[in-house]
Amino acid sequence: MNGTNAFQGGGTINNSQTITARAAVQVIDVLPNGNLVIEGLREISFSKERQFASLHGIVRPYDIQPDNTIDSTNIAAAQIDVVSEGTLTDAQKKGWLLQLNDKINPF
Repeated sequence: MNGTNAFQGGGTINNSQTITARAAVQVIDVLPNGNLVIEGLREISFSKERQFASLHGIVRPYDIQPDNTIDSTNIAAAQIDVVSEGTLTDAQKKGWLLQLNDKINPF
């Protein structure tokens, strides 16, 4: 009796997003090394949609530019959350029956 198995597979996933925004933040703590912990929240409303963007991170004082701004690439441990709510967001969600089907038959 002989037997052989052979499997071959491949795949590619590409995901790219760009967010362009400005937000005011507050210094909520000063670390022992002088770095600043910052936090901010921005709410945008349009066409019965609301979008919330929150930012939390650590910046070095000498990275703050003369106009009191800082590039996002200079924020350490950056946590950026963008959440939308409204009728357009609700319309993009799966209904409860499709969600149940995905749980029962995930493939």
